[in-house]
Amino acid sequence: MKGPQRLEFLALLALGLGLGGLLWLWLGQTIATDLASLSLLDVRLERSLRGQWSPAAELLWQSLSRFGGVTILPWVVALVSAGLFAGRRFFEGLLLSLGAASLVLLVQVMKIAVDRPRPPLGLALGTPAFPSGHSSLALLVYGLIALLLQGQLSSRWLRSGVRLCLGALILGISWSRLGLGVHWLSDVLGGWVLAAVWLFLLWLAWRAYRRRYPPPLLTPRQRLWGNGAVVLLTAAWLVILLQAFSP
Repeated sequence: MKGPQRLEFLALLALGLGLGGLLWLWLGQTIATDLASLSLLDVRLERSLRGQWSPAAELLWQSLSRFGGVTILPWVVALVSAGLFAGRRFFEGLLLSLGAASLVLLVQVMKIAVDRPRPPLGLALGTPAFPSGHSSLALLVYGLIALLLQGQLSSRWLRSGVRLCLGALILGISWSRLGLGVHWLSDVLGGWVLAAVWLFLLWLAWRAYRRRYPPPLLTPRQRLWGNGAVVLLTAAWLVILLQAFSP
């Protein structure tokens, strides 16, 4: 299918994701109500972590938290999307960038709707707690990257290594929000559930699209340009990391 038929199919996918977003908001309200039963565990864990505070742990949690916040995560989305565009995987690049942007909006709507206060150390942030934006966006972005890379990596060991590293990063970012005392455990768990639902919807959209429109075969020249772009983007990523963690 070409031309208008492809646009019609994309419109149907967008409509499906829009309906999925409404379902997501309803599910978030339900989860927020159900997780209220964990309030006692939330308080106990928060107090336990406060009792184990140390300057080294604080530095570690702050560093990990940056990978799920505005310092680094938008650059991850932009650079990976640009790499996908360079490899002529336009749908995947749009799916990653628009999927992350839509989740940011959904999380903000959910925070306003639930209006749950943060732990004492997080009150200065001035925003509601549920769900954890860092945890939900980390799971969506790094999880989607892991899914999209599976078809690009020929080595089974390399695929396993990527999944392991990204999974550890997601766990580290999520735990850092607890270690910094800015979220309750139920905020993180709720963020995971909601991000997993959105990730599943995006994966369904990607699978439906690629079944109809397989990715194009690249010519040697296109492959060369794509590899060169990936090298430049990797260098840019390293520069961003150095600036983000510079004193």
